[in-house]
Amino acid sequence: MPQQLKHLMRLGTHGEKKYFKDFKEYYDAVIINASMIAHTVNSMSTFLGCELSKPFIIDPQTYAFQSYTHLLQQSKNKKDISDVKVKKSFCTLIENYGEMLKKIIFDEKRSIKSSDFKNDDNQNLKDFCKNVLKYQLETITSETQNNSEYSEYIEYEIENCKGNLSLTLVPAFLIAPYFYMTPNTYSDWIDINIDAINISKELNSKDIEIYAQIVIDKDILLDDSKIEELCDKYNSSSAEGFLIWLDKFDEKEVSEIYLEKFINFLKLLKCNGKPIYQVYGSYFSIVLTKNILSGVCHGMEYGENRDVYPVGGGIPVSKFYYPALHKRLLYRDALDLLLRNGYLEDLEVYNSNVCNCKNCQEIINTPIEDFSKYGDVNSTTFKRKSGNRESTVTMDYPTNDAKDLCLRHYLYNKITEYKYVESKSYSDCAEDLIQSYNKYYDYLGDNVDYLKTWHNIILKI
Repeated sequence: MPQQLKHLMRLGTHGEKKYFKDFKEYYDAVIINASMIAHTVNSMSTFLGCELSKPFIIDPQTYAFQSYTHLLQQSKNKKDISDVKVKKSFCTLIENYGEMLKKIIFDEKRSIKSSDFKNDDNQNLKDFCKNVLKYQLETITSETQNNSEYSEYIEYEIENCKGNLSLTLVPAFLIAPYFYMTPNTYSDWIDINIDAINISKELNSKDIEIYAQIVIDKDILLDDSKIEELCDKYNSSSAEGFLIWLDKFDEKEVSEIYLEKFINFLKLLKCNGKPIYQVYGSYFSIVLTKNILSGVCHGMEYGENRDVYPVGGGIPVSKFYYPALHKRLLYRDALDLLLRNGYLEDLEVYNSNVCNCKNCQEIINTPIEDFSKYGDVNSTTFKRKSGNRESTVTMDYPTNDAKDLCLRHYLYNKITEYKYVESKSYSDCAEDLIQSYNKYYDYLGDNVDYLKTWHNIILKI
């Protein structure tokens, strides 16, 4: 890699592009899902190749094919099962990833199994690795060079990117195909994951590193024998670095034993000194970038943890990232906390006790009035039927301005967290956490217990 990538951000929707451009001087690289590129390859080639001119990494999302239902989009007619189809973005990936996958997903309409790769000469896995690497390496490059709609603009940008064409066109590193492992499926997939890394390394003729993405159920952390075997096999592989994704692993919610086992896992994996990135991490993981993790990735507000197969969303609500808690609070809860502590009395009190980020500096002059900008809503009223009964329901949704302000506030505070950790010791970070715990426990109770847990674990490092 041309440089250390400590602060990574994951692009989730096209609406987030403006934030990646506005904040591009503050983070080191962008991770983007292959399915998102597949869905709008022309605009993504312009965005990644020219508008950002930042290192980027393409997540090939090969784990997704382990769950056929995860690939499906809802039928237009919910009662007509025959109308259910594979999502368009994944259809494009399947076409690019090879005949084996097309046969399994399109014709047999099922999830892939480990046995699909267990043939005598490993040819299925070799073909799959070849296609997955090719997609990461060539999709943006070929689209940037051949897209007539953007060609003139792209050529101009390329000529003015200071000659660093590798930065503009080539991912920072390639990710070998990878598959999700649970305690029950670990033995089915571990060797296939290792073979995929080694085959990818052999197939790679470019001067670009091959990384392994390790995606596991968090309960595997509790099995010392599996973790020791896993780390031994990955360390013995051809992987030149690792990306870590733990399913259902919210660092603010899991117990102390999980966090301790997580650190032990990272230390075992780091025995060869290869870079390790946490692809969905909170402030706790950022603290570990002092000497364990090489970098941490987060998304726009929500991306500090993610289930491998997420279930739906919910009604959007405004959330305010509270810096001292390293956590997003519902706007109404944040407002209540600030009012009870008198933090909205004047600007100096607000700046010194709550936040002094660039966003807050720009919008808050009279805190008792201006803080409400983070919680502005539009109300919608509609009729709801339940059996023979009909009721009127009113729901509040954040305004676009409120969502924008909350997001920018969050991003400025993430920047501050990375800088703070870089300049402080483990003991400084731990002391800061316990002070916040002591300060806010009377108001928030067990909702801030994670601060004490983080403090205790960080002091042991």
